[in-house]
Amino acid sequence: MKTDSFKSVGLLSYKGKGNFFNYAIRAWTFSEFSHSELVIDNEYMFSADSRLNLVRLRPYDVSIENWEYLDLTHLVKNFDFSIAQQMQGHKYDYRGILLSQVIPFGIHAKKRWFCSEACYHLLEKWGVLDGSYDANMVSPEILQREAVKALRASENITRS
Repeated sequence: MKTDSFKSVGLLSYKGKGNFFNYAIRAWTFSEFSHSELVIDNEYMFSADSRLNLVRLRPYDVSIENWEYLDLTHLVKNFDFSIAQQMQGHKYDYRGILLSQVIPFGIHAKKRWFCSEACYHLLEKWGVLDGSYDANMVSPEILQREAVKALRASENITRS
């Protein structure tokens, strides 16, 4: 399996029509995005999948037309693929969606994840994001916004 070296890391944010669940997430979060995935080395996709009811790593195989892609490679400070591997197989956090996203109480299961929560957690561990949010409070829209903010901050630092 993969080592702790990497070539690329990117964030995919789904903006396609999708199903009722995608529509409900977009409507509730006032966002064009309804799902988040991380792409590692253009080889693996990492996320929590509500249809499979688990966190999974799978071969990268989507058509980019319904997704917005952000290349986060140069922001990664502490790449550790084993974190993604350890999260793999954990169950989807339906309770967290309800009690952190729909009703913002911040209540979630510690070993369960929803898509943007799992991706935010991994990006925080890898040093891409600063941890200004509790991962369970992060929607696909917030994740996208935080990634863009990190990219803009890195551009300002390199220009100075």
